[in-house]
Amino acid sequence: MAQLIKVANWPGTPRGHVIFVHGLGGHAYETWKQRESDETFWPSWLARDVEGLTVWTLSYSAPATNWLGTAPPLQDRAVTVLELLLSRPELKNAPIAFVCHSLGGLVVKQMLRAANDQRDDRPAACALLDQVKAIVFIATPHIGSAHASWLDWFRLVLWPSNAAQDLVRNDANLRNLNVWYRNWSDKIANRIFYETQGTAVGTIVDPGSADAGLPGAVPIGIDADHVRICKPSSEDGLLYRSTRDFLANDVFARPKGRRRKSKGTSQAAALPSLSVPRSKTWAPIALRLAVLLFIVFLGFQGIRHTFFPGDPLAAATVQQIEQALRAKHPKLTPEQIERFMSSLQEARGDPTFKKAVEEAKKGNTRVAEGIWKQIYEDRKRQQRDARKEQAEAARKLAAVAVIENAKEGLAWYREATVLDPQNKEGWKGLGDAALAGGTVQEALHAYRKYIAVAQNADDEEAVAVGHSSLGNALTVAGNIRESLEALAISLGKFKSLAASRPDDLDLHHKLALSHGMLGTALSIQGKAEQALQKLQSAVSVQKRVVEADPDNINFQGSLWTFKAAIAGVHRTQGKLKEASRSFEASYETIKRLAYAEPTNLTWQYGLAWNRMQACGVSAELNLMTDALESCKVALAVATKQSEERPNSIQWHQVLALANQNLANTYYGQGNSLEALSSANAARKSYRRVAELDRKNFYAAAGLASIEELIGNLLFEQSDYTGALDSYRASLAIAQRFAENKIANTVQSINWEVAISLKHQQIGDVHKARGDSLGALESYRRSLAIRKRLAEMDPNNAAWQRNLATIHRRLALNGGDPLKHWQNVVDILKKLDTRGQLQDSDRAIIDEAEHAIAAKQRS
Repeated sequence: MAQLIKVANWPGTPRGHVIFVHGLGGHAYETWKQRESDETFWPSWLARDVEGLTVWTLSYSAPATNWLGTAPPLQDRAVTVLELLLSRPELKNAPIAFVCHSLGGLVVKQMLRAANDQRDDRPAACALLDQVKAIVFIATPHIGSAHASWLDWFRLVLWPSNAAQDLVRNDANLRNLNVWYRNWSDKIANRIFYETQGTAVGTIVDPGSADAGLPGAVPIGIDADHVRICKPSSEDGLLYRSTRDFLANDVFARPKGRRRKSKGTSQAAALPSLSVPRSKTWAPIALRLAVLLFIVFLGFQGIRHTFFPGDPLAAATVQQIEQALRAKHPKLTPEQIERFMSSLQEARGDPTFKKAVEEAKKGNTRVAEGIWKQIYEDRKRQQRDARKEQAEAARKLAAVAVIENAKEGLAWYREATVLDPQNKEGWKGLGDAALAGGTVQEALHAYRKYIAVAQNADDEEAVAVGHSSLGNALTVAGNIRESLEALAISLGKFKSLAASRPDDLDLHHKLALSHGMLGTALSIQGKAEQALQKLQSAVSVQKRVVEADPDNINFQGSLWTFKAAIAGVHRTQGKLKEASRSFEASYETIKRLAYAEPTNLTWQYGLAWNRMQACGVSAELNLMTDALESCKVALAVATKQSEERPNSIQWHQVLALANQNLANTYYGQGNSLEALSSANAARKSYRRVAELDRKNFYAAAGLASIEELIGNLLFEQSDYTGALDSYRASLAIAQRFAENKIANTVQSINWEVAISLKHQQIGDVHKARGDSLGALESYRRSLAIRKRLAEMDPNNAAWQRNLATIHRRLALNGGDPLKHWQNVVDILKKLDTRGQLQDSDRAIIDEAEHAIAAKQRS
């Protein structure tokens, strides 16, 4: 019978209630005192030392074995305790804290869960939950105890009670209860103690099980075993002092200025005597004793056969087998027979071993062969299973590592695909990590493997996901034609699947993503109107998904992404005011998401990206104040995330881009000093990315670009040495990527264009320094590249204009002026006939014709 016993209280309205709850095999009094004397009963110390507390102790039956008595299961005991607490009106007038030893902590947690299940229908249960403010766990096995597992293993003899069976190590109910309490108890203060010494049979509750994993509750080790940990020998003991101060100062602390003077002293209550309940059901005890005696008898009779069995391969049997083998297989050598006998000896323990021996006597080796074939297959299967488990661990490790270090995560995904090449998730993870890390070709290979594995498994949804990822990677690689093909396949499959599963929100979300990716690829290809159509379809589908599940933040985030992509298309169309309005509208959404989940890196990245785009649009509209404000928001986000993740390639890239945008904005504003400062910060971040991943394409492109900007700024400041160093550094990066063919064909051409510009810039520096020969050499290198590009695509107006520009440079610097001026005129007049001439080009034609006329006159 459960009983709540008052230990002591103070006069007047209590400051709080403290209820002591003992554990398995415990006692309402004896658990909490060192000796027989009541002087060491520390619930009384607590009532005396903390003014205003009413202290209680709970008595309930919890024997470890049914030989000593019976106990209900944990869930039933918790309901009994809940009803007992609800029946005491005194507990309704002040906050409540529990001090629990061992099983007692589980009883209290289960009681709180039972109360929580009733809170909507039972006001008293709801009120009790609101009053519970703290729990002190003393050696509580939150995920069970190995010793309870021993009781369970030897249950026939030890006959564990229901209470003991509830404590079995890694019991699913205990894990579930612990997860529930961890998620539910955010408003409850917790203090945890664990034993550091073992009893005669070892440590009962190890530190891992004593730690409930509660935020802010750091487990405290006590130099005592499981029995003595809850019996402090004096008031100076760590457990008592820590518990007393925790309750007095943290749980039941009085507000400042409201401390009352004592109106008396603690009043001890008379403690009733408690009898130890014993099982009165003798029939089960008698039956179990009979079964045990019978088992002992059988064991005694069979001990000789168990420990001293006859040897099926006695010397006579071995000789008989050898004779049979020689008779049936006369060509066998003695060594072969010896090896056979050895393998047969090692097959002992197999269920068919005796049959193998009998057959071997007849010269038949098939049974023995079958034993080892089965062993081989079993071990092969075990090895295969072990590789799969190892691969699963590698995938889990990769998913964690890639957050902080893309390169390390990529390595683990590679390991996972080697160990288990038929697991599609490994290939998908590898593709995502490779794409994020800039190794695009590896990402393409991984996505194609993912599609192949999914097709073999006849998993249409996975096939659609694979084509979507492949299309995205092809877009990044610049292979737009194949990208559109892959994305179209993905979209078609998702449309078909979504039509057959109209209520599957996740599937419709993927359909919206497929529309969005295809829209993005079309936008890159320059097909703005088609891109807008697909992106609007993505918005339409995703709106329905969000309306069906408005609390799903990920769904809202995708809707923001599509709207932001539409703003980006408007920007490429030159509709800057419309793009600006779209970015500002989407900014409010992503800002809300980012502030609601500050640890969600996707939202943080989206916030930084949005502000960088808004910065660029404002700069193009010549709204420099707005541009600077947007850039600084992006920079603040990127700075915070990169500082928290010093090895994150992604966040150092974002930080570099934010500083680069800020530098360009200052540059456009005419503030060269601030532009140079931001450009140097961007260079530092790009170099950090390059340190983390030397093959990172994005870092190389960014570093080449920022070195060029720094060169421009230094050139304007007449720092020709510094400008030359920056231009050469930018040139070296471009040449490395172009020569090594790390990028695809489109990107290689872009590098060629960049290289020609950098040669021109270096020539400009030489000219400014008075080095005419150096200038001519650089201009001629630029000319060679631009000629090749112009011949490759005669209709590319930009490349033709670049060619005219370098001819003009050469003409002005003495490199056969007449020829170069004539080339300038011929190129620009061809552009004029095609309607591609710009207003500024006409002045250059006039300049060239005057120079030609002057040269001819001379």
